[in-house]
Amino acid sequence: MAKALKKLFRPDSLSGLQIVQLIRYGSLFLISIVLAKSALSTESIGKFESLLLFTGALTFFWVTGIIQSLLPLFKNSKSFEDQSSGKKSPEIFNAFISLMAFSLLGGLLVLLIGESIANLIDIKLGRNLSYFVAAFVIFQSPSALVEYIYLLNKEARKLVRYGWLVFGFQFLLVSTAALLNLPLNWVLTALVGSAFLRFVYLLVVISEYSRIQFSWKFQVEHMKLGIPILVSVFLSGSAHYVDGFIIKAYYDESTFAVFRYGARELPLVALLAHALSNGIIPVFTEKGIHAGLKSLKERSTVLAKWLFPVTLFLILTSYLLFPLIYDERFIASAGIFNVYLLLILTRLLFPQAIFIALKKTKVLMLAAGFELLVNVGLSLIFVQYFGLLGVAFATLIAYSFERVFLMVYLRVILGIRVSQYTNIIRHLLWSLVVLLAFILVESFLKDAILSLFS
Repeated sequence: MAKALKKLFRPDSLSGLQIVQLIRYGSLFLISIVLAKSALSTESIGKFESLLLFTGALTFFWVTGIIQSLLPLFKNSKSFEDQSSGKKSPEIFNAFISLMAFSLLGGLLVLLIGESIANLIDIKLGRNLSYFVAAFVIFQSPSALVEYIYLLNKEARKLVRYGWLVFGFQFLLVSTAALLNLPLNWVLTALVGSAFLRFVYLLVVISEYSRIQFSWKFQVEHMKLGIPILVSVFLSGSAHYVDGFIIKAYYDESTFAVFRYGARELPLVALLAHALSNGIIPVFTEKGIHAGLKSLKERSTVLAKWLFPVTLFLILTSYLLFPLIYDERFIASAGIFNVYLLLILTRLLFPQAIFIALKKTKVLMLAAGFELLVNVGLSLIFVQYFGLLGVAFATLIAYSFERVFLMVYLRVILGIRVSQYTNIIRHLLWSLVVLLAFILVESFLKDAILSLFS
């Protein structure tokens, strides 16, 4: 506990990145509560959530690809020489140019065909909302670079201060507009305004930490490393929407809603695991592969120590919590949620970070393609025999297959053992406990709890 508190108040750059991810999520979570308590109609709140959902679906894969591929190239690029520690980084400037190019293209696509794309993934995007989405994409997406500039330069305190400042301001601006009972357009303007101010902050940081030196050679090097990551993230993320299409093909809208409410991971696991996966990459670049593997093992062990107990608690209480948080109509969503909670068994394994650190990203694209094929194939089979739970289990199996594929590749092709980057005994013990809890709840306790609401 003492070490955890020390990390909270005196974080290093990696734990600082994790703290910022929690602040970001907390800001959006608190905004959702304020909107629910405001005078905004359910339809207006739905449009606000649609903006966030569509923006995330549109931008996450290329923002992730560009930033993750920057991490092993920072002061380690073949395109630039004389990269002493005191120099400003031309890699950061070129990554900014790439992010801006994708952001402008994304904003243009939203204006031209945004409604058609949104309809494909079951998001209602009116013409008026498209303008806000386009502006949000242009200003919000490149701004993610700020966190990684501070990470790469080991500016942990600045990183955490930045998180409190920008996401605190986002909450304040949007919540004030909602509590003043202003129309939806003003609430959306507040959201886009906070993104614009974050973009201005990015420009200031860029001027401080980057060297303005555009290089086509670096752009090619960057994209060669980044496009496989971009494609792998896109393929992996698209599985969620494919699941939705399959459910809608077999069931009505009310059943689809039950699935959507349950088909979500524990946000803490996804956020902190993603931050660790990204934040550990510079350690490999700076200190070498053996130090990187050791640090990854230590960090993932600490993360497991906190996240497995939280997951265990939620599995044991989900059938009680869902009717309280939502209502009795969504109690069946708890079973789907429990299956998605099992994703922690593979979320806290990090072979993908090693591949990125070693600049071997093509295998990630191959693994993601296999994952998508397994997911779609098993979903189409399982939905006919096990219903909604079958689709959820197909996702779990597909994601596990992707992780095992990468770990086997590391062992067989690169000679890196799982024990070098994972505390195997502790991970297996926690996994066994979580699986036993899942079996206990689904096989014995579920019916007793459901009878309380019948």
